[in-house]
Amino acid sequence: MRLLLGRLKWTVYAVCDGSGHCQVIDTLIDAGNAGLRLLADISEYVPSNGPGHNEEFTKALRDSILEFRQPTSRGGTPRVLYLL
Repeated sequence: MRLLLGRLKWTVYAVCDGSGHCQVIDTLIDAGNAGLRLLADISEYVPSNGPGHNEEFTKALRDSILEFRQPTSRGGTPRVLYLL
């Protein structure tokens, strides 16, 4: 099951289980402010602007697998993988 997060020039989906529950969204919410900022970027900025090429927020891992990340001054860095 997919949950539509945003659709303009780009369409952004989150993968959910059969009951509509999304572990990625729950994890970002639980990560606090950095996770919420990343979730907002993914659902508000990306649909109209695409994933972007700002290396602070996106990084190519290999092949067509990339990640969004929200750097923090302390603690872990929330990251979400995506395919291009």
